[in-house]
Amino acid sequence: MIIYTIEEVRAFARIYQGHSEPSGLTTEEMEKYGGNFDYVELMESVIKDKKLPGASLTEFLGAYEMVGANPEGWQILRHLLFEAPLKEMPKHINDSGKEAWKARVAQWRLQLNK
Repeated sequence: MIIYTIEEVRAFARIYQGHSEPSGLTTEEMEKYGGNFDYVELMESVIKDKKLPGASLTEFLGAYEMVGANPEGWQILRHLLFEAPLKEMPKHINDSGKEAWKARVAQWRLQLNK
C-alpha cells in the first residue's frame, strides 16, 4: 500500500487547481458566489476534517468527482491511489471527460515518483 504525507496531498490539490477551467460565471455571479472554485481551500477543509492523508484523498476525490458513489468506483479509486504500480500511471495521463480525475492522479503520482 502506498502511503502519502499531508504535504503530498496538498500537492494533489495544486494539480487540480492548475487544471481548473473557467467556471462560465458572469462577473456579477463571480462577485456573488466568490469566483472560481478553489481546490486548495477545499483540500485544506478536507484535511482538517479527515486528519489523515489517505482519508483526505479519498474524501476529496470521492466527494468532488463522485468516484466512490458505488462499490466499483470505490475499488478503482482505491487501486489507483494506493495499490497500482507507478508504471501503470502513464496510461492514464490522457484520460479526459469523466475519467479526467485519473489523469490528475497519474500526473500527481508521477511527480511524486510513488
